[in-house]
Amino acid sequence: MTDVATITARIVALADDMTGVTADDEYPTDEANGLSVPFCFVEEGPASFVHSDSNNVRITQEWALVLWVQAFEEEENNAESAYQACRPYLTSVPTYFWNRTRLQRGDQGLNGVVSANMTAHDGIQSADRPNKLYMGVRYTLSVVYDDFIDEI
Repeated sequence: MTDVATITARIVALADDMTGVTADDEYPTDEANGLSVPFCFVEEGPASFVHSDSNNVRITQEWALVLWVQAFEEEENNAESAYQACRPYLTSVPTYFWNRTRLQRGDQGLNGVVSANMTAHDGIQSADRPNKLYMGVRYTLSVVYDDFIDEI
């Protein structure tokens, strides 16, 4: 069996393994110099639960992967180049995770993870951070996993 923290840590590690990408599950706070991009922020999302038998619950939970790809300045008219820099990630990130449908990372995947599927992205978007504008993509990764419970 596994837990949310273990799954989040594995997703962060997998995202961090992508060439050139830095990932973390803590929201970046170094606004003075901007983000080191591409940067992937991973956070837990909503979950649904099904009691599968007396000692197990099957959980379907979403994780958001917010990938900031490139900074841009509106007054310099370089938003288009930042937009174009995001395009390869529209297919490469989903493909990367589709090749790891149990969150494999040099192993057979996490114990208790039934499936992990990239289910959506929200398209290329700009993100207004306190000191800079970034262009990036937000993905949704749906993970189905079993959790052991001990009924009293």
